[in-house]
Amino acid sequence: MCKAALDQGLLPYTISTEGVGPRVDRVNYDLLDHRSIFLELGMTLEDVVKSVTINAASAIGQEDLGTLRVGSAGDAAILEFRKGNFRFEDGLESELQTARRFSPVQTIKNGKLWRRGQRDKKHLCYRCPRRNLGTLKDPLSKEKK
Repeated sequence: MCKAALDQGLLPYTISTEGVGPRVDRVNYDLLDHRSIFLELGMTLEDVVKSVTINAASAIGQEDLGTLRVGSAGDAAILEFRKGNFRFEDGLESELQTARRFSPVQTIKNGKLWRRGQRDKKHLCYRCPRRNLGTLKDPLSKEKK
């Protein structure tokens, strides 16, 4: 269905994940995977980037986010394409094969390099690969309580 809409020129204004946490009965992808999927479905790199930056910030009325202009928040994700054979599936058992996938390289927060393990009390994402927040736990973690 998404591919048909894109083929007709109906591009999403924003791209996001669909939930607040993993669900056992569904396929769960992070925002980098969603970007990779929409790029493979035919969106341009520019449209994919806009949909998760300036368009998303505009949709929530936060004009100081999603941009690198002087005076903005100064947050940025430095990404690269990883080459390989990647498979994405949806809840209807459809499958999409890609040869590249977005992968994180570095994060800039408030204009400064974000270091692995650095804490940010506002950051509540337990799935972030660079997290080290101590008290927040992945609800699907197999660690004993």
